[in-house]
Amino acid sequence: MSSTNPPGRRASIPEWAFSEVFRLQGEGFGCRKIVRLLEDRGVYTTRSSVSRLLLGQTPYALVRR
Repeated sequence: MSSTNPPGRRASIPEWAFSEVFRLQGEGFGCRKIVRLLEDRGVYTTRSSVSRLLLGQTPYALVRR
């Protein structure tokens, strides 16, 4: 690992998509549906990554809603 890379898990959801994920959750969509809708926008991620973002877990622990 390079010293310029922060330790831990790399985020698979780009910052520009965070608000979209929170908006979709607010509209009642679950993690799997959010993953499919993100794929339509060119973001390829997993259900667990969406769940970690929504729960504020690593690597999304510092993301503010």
